Amino acid sequence: MDIPEIPLPPTKTPAEEVHQPTTATPRRKPVFPLWTAVTQWVHGLITKTVVALALCASRRPKTTVYGITFLSFFLVTVGFFTNFELVLKFDEVFTPTGSQPAMHKDWVYSEEGFPNAVRKVALMMHKEGGNVLTVEAMERVFVGVDTIRQTEGYEELCQQGAYVDFEGVKTCRVLSATGYFDHHKLSVFQEQVHSDQELRQALSPFQFANGSPVYHDSILGNWKKDATGNLTSAESFLVVVEIPDTDDRDEFEDKMLAQLGNLRQEWIEKDEESGYQVLQMDLLTTHAFEVEYQRAIEGDLWLVPLVAIMMCSFVAVTFASYGFGNADTKSRTLLGASSVFTISMSFLAGNGIMFLCGVPFTSITQMLPFVIFGIGLDDTFIITGAYFRMDPGLDVLTRIRITFLEVAHSISLTTITTTFAFLLGLMSSLPGVQWLCLYASTTIFIDFIFQITLFPAFIVLDEQRILAKKRDCCFWLPEKGSDEDEVVHDDTVPAGKDDDAALETDGSVEISTSTENSEGSSKSIPERVMSAYADFLLRPQIKALVLLLFAALFGCCVYSVSLLTQEFKLGDFVPDDSYLKDVYVSFENYASVVRPIAVYFRHIDQTNPDMQAQMIKYVNDLESLEELSGTTVDLAGVEGAPETDVKPFCWVRDFQKLATEFTDQPEFAFIENLTFVEQLDLALAQPTVREIYGQDIIRDDTGNITASRCWLFLTDLDLNSVEAQISLLHKQRAVGEMQPANAGTPKGGWSFFFFDELLFYWESYDVAVQELYFTVISGIIALTVIAFVMIPHWTAVCFVTPMIIVLYTNFLGTLQFFGLHINGIFYICVWWWLVSWWTFYCTFF
Repeated sequence: MDIPEIPLPPTKTPAEEVHQPTTATPRRKPVFPLWTAVTQWVHGLITKTVVALALCASRRPKTTVYGITFLSFFLVTVGFFTNFELVLKFDEVFTPTGSQPAMHKDWVYSEEGFPNAVRKVALMMHKEGGNVLTVEAMERVFVGVDTIRQTEGYEELCQQGAYVDFEGVKTCRVLSATGYFDHHKLSVFQEQVHSDQELRQALSPFQFANGSPVYHDSILGNWKKDATGNLTSAESFLVVVEIPDTDDRDEFEDKMLAQLGNLRQEWIEKDEESGYQVLQMDLLTTHAFEVEYQRAIEGDLWLVPLVAIMMCSFVAVTFASYGFGNADTKSRTLLGASSVFTISMSFLAGNGIMFLCGVPFTSITQMLPFVIFGIGLDDTFIITGAYFRMDPGLDVLTRIRITFLEVAHSISLTTITTTFAFLLGLMSSLPGVQWLCLYASTTIFIDFIFQITLFPAFIVLDEQRILAKKRDCCFWLPEKGSDEDEVVHDDTVPAGKDDDAALETDGSVEISTSTENSEGSSKSIPERVMSAYADFLLRPQIKALVLLLFAALFGCCVYSVSLLTQEFKLGDFVPDDSYLKDVYVSFENYASVVRPIAVYFRHIDQTNPDMQAQMIKYVNDLESLEELSGTTVDLAGVEGAPETDVKPFCWVRDFQKLATEFTDQPEFAFIENLTFVEQLDLALAQPTVREIYGQDIIRDDTGNITASRCWLFLTDLDLNSVEAQISLLHKQRAVGEMQPANAGTPKGGWSFFFFDELLFYWESYDVAVQELYFTVISGIIALTVIAFVMIPHWTAVCFVTPMIIVLYTNFLGTLQFFGLHINGIFYICVWWWLVSWWTFYCTFF
């Protein structure tokens, strides 16, 4: 390879003379010669590789630009249409890998467990704390239930489920106060109830019209009864409709949500016109959250092109300053825009490779462009800063060669450290963080490759434009008075004879540059400001004052870090104008029961009396926890109330009680002679029993129970308190560990276990602090090791490690000072900060 000889500058500035080794000032002998030799060899290898790639791309700039652009779009297009996977579900993104709830979920929804899964549509109807036990309000409850049942596709969807009503018809189960009236019919209600007092009496019994028992907390919120057993008030009606979790459910829910939304708005308008609030409806489904969450993501997508435009504008204006006071051709606005284009292509290529590899794309991955643009532009300014300091009298390839000899180590160091920092994220237990770090590390490495190939090609093309005397932005127009025939059409840039020799350098040679005639000879305003600031900062008294102030800041931040707390609210994941924000507040304020929770049993002989006793003990142990203590209302002295506290349905406990009651009656004495399977057949043949327990018992072809579940209710848990939720997670886990049936089995193979999708959130909360500690400690250790290897002085560790610790502490303490809390996003921001600070540090070095 040939390249023209590099003409040395005729003179050297005094500053340059200082850097030239002389016989009078011999180099100091290294403290560790072997270590120094190894680091210099690594630096030289990196420099040779970077310079070779930059020169190769610069010789055929148009081919490089077209080729890389095509490759980037090809990768992202093919990846998107082949293995692209969008994952938005919280349990798949933030639940720790190998967590117990994740393993239990695989069984619960499998053919071996409870394959007939349902999704619940929940309606809460309230008067913002007022008494809802009025005829007008109850009529609206019927209208809400009928709106769901009359939605297109309701009957077809319900036919795919496993629920069978009292008459043996497949349908969707409706749990509501409307169940007190035959078939949830409004006409029946209007025939039987004519006043508010009659309504309260009708809703007071502990049995529905079909004979099934009523758990009032599940249909009424914050209700009260008088001494006669009649309801006096309630703050809300709760309606739950269970629809099969099939492939058609999202399409149905979209239609249903639209109709319920229209009905909700209609009620609001009517109440505003009348000046009297009859009933307000709030609705909540899993799909509703997914829709609103997706809307929040789509609502933020405009920020990505906005960042690109802002960065492009900033760089373009910065590079345009090189033409101020000169001809228009000297302006480099297009070169600034091309730097953003380079980063954008790396983002497309990186995402394309990840798509092809099948790495899921999540909501947090969309934060990546903000980091990539920042890191990429750091390299851009390093490269252009060195390039513009070169003597413009040199040919473009010579300037590029000298530039990359100077900056190769710096930009390589930033790439290695940032890539390695993100690769540390693969050690996280959160899948979303692992996937994000894969996207980030891949894209950053590709950006490095494009910065030393695509961007030098743009520099060459810009130099050709200047030589051809073409305008900057309107590059097809010649400068006034120039010859339009002076155009460089050939894509090939000739090389000189010393190219091979240039690549033999180990990167330790002294680079001489001339600033007398360079484009950046006069200091810009930012340079003047920073120069004056540096002079001011280096005054002895100012240095002492700064050290004292930062020591005080560090002490304050240490205390502030000790005050950090965890917080997570679902409302933070939906748009500000989302109706779900009001829904969460309503359920928190006006509902008695937080959520029904299932307790599962498997891999045991559930017909064995001893095993049944263990099952009952497990349920009772869980109910002894204050968060799962059963009814929230004191029924002592209330007529018609059960003799004991109202408990949620649990087939094994309730069947034993029923068997005892029946065997005491002579006409049912024959039950004692039946096997348990025969007794179970007899019980489930009754419509009322089948209604309550039919979905909770899974049997094989011989009638034996293969799996079953009981139900508990969360009645005293603040879903806004992360600490309370983590506490319940640990409590229920401790109860499970004490069960003999779970002894000696791995955590994912327990025979008795407590399961609900809320556990996915609790597991992520539980590991958030541990992950934060791991990130801080591993980041400090990793960056210290890299500094020791890459920075050519062993004392680097002595100032890098303390500085990272101080900055970490100041960062976390400042976030707490502004009222931020530890959560998944907070944890990810720590990664961003780690990478950003190290990039800045390496750039400064």
